[in-house]
Amino acid sequence: MKAIIMAGGGGSRLRPLTCDLPKPMVPIINKPIMQHILKLLKDHGIRNIGVTLQYMPEAIKDYFGDGEQFGVDLTYFVEETPLGTAGSVKNAEDFLHDTFLVISGDALTDIDLSKAVDFHKRNRAIATMVLTRVTVPLEYGVAITDKDSRIVQYLEKPCWSEVFSDTVNTGIYVLEPEIFKFYKKNQKFDFSKDLFPILLREKMPMYGYVAKGYWCDIGNLEQYVQAHFDILKGRIKVDIPGIQISDGVWVGQNVNISNRAVINGPTILGDNCTVSDDVHIDGFSIIGNNNVIKERASIKRSITWDNVYIGRYAQLRGSVLCNKVRLKENCSLFEGAVVGCDCKLEQGSTIKPGVKIWPGKTIEEKTVVNKSVVWGTKCQKYIFGQLGVTGEINMEITPEFCAGIASAYGTALKQDSRIGVCSNGNPPLGMVKHAVISGLLSTGMEVCDLGELTMPMARFAAVFNDLDGIIHISDQIDGKKKAVITFLDGRGADISRDWRRKIENLYAREDFRLCDGNDIKQVKEADNVQSAYLKNLLGSLKTDIVRKAGLKCLINANNGVVKRLVEEILNNLNVSFRHFDYKPNLRQSELTNNNSRHIRNEIQKSGADFAAILEDNGEKLVIIDEMGRVIKDEAFYVLCSLIILKSNTNKKVVVPITAPNVIEKLAGEYGGKVIRTKSSKQALMEGLLDNEINVDKGINQFNMYFDGVAGLLKIMEYLSSEQISLGQLLDTVPAFYLIKKTVHCPWDAKGKVMRSLVEEHKGRDTQFFEGIKVIHDKGWALVLPDGDRPICKIYSEGANEEFAQELSDIYVDKIKKTISK
Repeated sequence: MKAIIMAGGGGSRLRPLTCDLPKPMVPIINKPIMQHILKLLKDHGIRNIGVTLQYMPEAIKDYFGDGEQFGVDLTYFVEETPLGTAGSVKNAEDFLHDTFLVISGDALTDIDLSKAVDFHKRNRAIATMVLTRVTVPLEYGVAITDKDSRIVQYLEKPCWSEVFSDTVNTGIYVLEPEIFKFYKKNQKFDFSKDLFPILLREKMPMYGYVAKGYWCDIGNLEQYVQAHFDILKGRIKVDIPGIQISDGVWVGQNVNISNRAVINGPTILGDNCTVSDDVHIDGFSIIGNNNVIKERASIKRSITWDNVYIGRYAQLRGSVLCNKVRLKENCSLFEGAVVGCDCKLEQGSTIKPGVKIWPGKTIEEKTVVNKSVVWGTKCQKYIFGQLGVTGEINMEITPEFCAGIASAYGTALKQDSRIGVCSNGNPPLGMVKHAVISGLLSTGMEVCDLGELTMPMARFAAVFNDLDGIIHISDQIDGKKKAVITFLDGRGADISRDWRRKIENLYAREDFRLCDGNDIKQVKEADNVQSAYLKNLLGSLKTDIVRKAGLKCLINANNGVVKRLVEEILNNLNVSFRHFDYKPNLRQSELTNNNSRHIRNEIQKSGADFAAILEDNGEKLVIIDEMGRVIKDEAFYVLCSLIILKSNTNKKVVVPITAPNVIEKLAGEYGGKVIRTKSSKQALMEGLLDNEINVDKGINQFNMYFDGVAGLLKIMEYLSSEQISLGQLLDTVPAFYLIKKTVHCPWDAKGKVMRSLVEEHKGRDTQFFEGIKVIHDKGWALVLPDGDRPICKIYSEGANEEFAQELSDIYVDKIKKTISK
């Protein structure tokens, strides 16, 4: 049997370890990762091995040669440009004539490959994916198998709301050559993203083998260090080089250790090392070959590669030193510090926690380094949350951070792109805005200062000013003042998840495209957006009808820009209004029909037709009718859908998966169509834009959902046209009962919870469009893991309130029981 090792990865997330060598050559206990893979294949009788290469191929070919030294026969297949995982293996098609195994050259594992191959042949599969279980599956492909182990659903790198299992793809496959007929040579093609979805769609026999044993995808520096610790803890079967001279202490050949040195296990020392007097090496340290450790140096939980010199009195605490690093005396390196190859740290240098130093740098005497040189890796893995980038001003959201994240965005865009920057006008946000502008300018962007704008105004400005993107800065108050940085594309929609990942990766590497100083452009100003936005709003409205109706309403708008805008528009439309405070100690998110009596009393006392609450950024509308019924969130989608279906010629409505099924009933009644999207705001925007619903000549759904003022005006226009009250309109909606709950769910239990629910409901009517939705006779329940908090959200709709409540309680209990197991 033959195997293919995919060894073309550059390992950008492992920098600076991979600046000078490809990821498969990064050492694990003093041997390249790929060497461990070769040993595993050989142990399972696979000696005829092909290796696909792309990044720094000569480094791998020079080290492994033809494989004879390692007891295998190696054939190399080099791709000139990246072709994806499946595309690279296609290069070896002429080498593969029978069942073959594919394995990554940059993962550490002791999985029983022979059992995986036997499983594949026993099931006569065209493809078998070797699976394992992890606590956090976000960086992997997630799979569901049926009772026969056949894969029935697969999703690559889901967000939390899309996670339906903790069973993930290891990147180890057993395949038949028949797969090659599904794609062409030199075509960029990926196993997970391209081939496997085709096999699923074509109902080809694709199976999942859930393997026992150790597996670690060494995708980042934390996983790299953890893999070493796992070896020393005995969690994986690998051959530790050297001989064991005492409990947990292994040393290589020709090692000279002073009898005054103290070495505590578990520790590994490579060949030809010198350990001087009074050196103290503590457990979970791995010392490479040809290291010199001078007097009174102290090393704890650290990894050094080959030819490293550690001077007198140096201290290493949880650090990684690459090849040929030289530390002079009294240097100190702390937790998470990584120093690239050929660096020199002069006497008394200090490297603070988490700092990364790229290869070939010299740190001057007594320098304290508290930021990466020249590039670095930030501690935050995921910068974006559901609201965008959020944090406390001058704590998480610092000027340095803002400039960095803006530089990452600018780098991701074309160099001649035009970007708008705006804020909602609150003074603390000025600092954030200026830092963002600086970061964009440094990458050669043309920056347009749009001034003070609400979020809906910013969305309008993207199209009106013909911009390639916008960064909008607002704030929220949760006991502390927090900034919210939102990135918009040229259509005014939130940027996609792929773009978020791209920005996060660029920021993590600080891989910014810095332009020449002479190419930095002058900031342009645009002060006509607010007036153009106002004109556009009124131009899309039947103003005469609204003016004649003589409506009265109560308004709550805390943001100054929103408040002034609403006042101007309502005065223009002859709408009588006054501002009200719906309840100082009650958050809008807590407002329900059960606690809105005071608003109903206020409406009736003032003779108003309804009350409206516009959130701080002007994006969200909550409306309360004369009976005190609160219309927000999912109920707001119902109201908008009803108005759209009754008004528009294009009777398509787009709603999220969480919206109640009563919308389908309304669509059936009015001859319309319902398009469901995932629950995130960005997914809903994409659904609207992809279906071109936002350009309908009737009511603009995009604006109704994402512009509180526009939504309010369209509701007033409809009520005026039909000469009915809001309460009368709501009475035409069939009764629906939707319950929303949250339950605490630790991050590392979310995958297990979702897998448990999937397994429990096999054979039932279930949907995995997002989370898991279980259809019951009298309703449905949807479980969604939250992306920002350690909770799961539960939505349930029933034929009556009691059944909806019962459904939600059932799934709360199921989640709690799974967590407690």
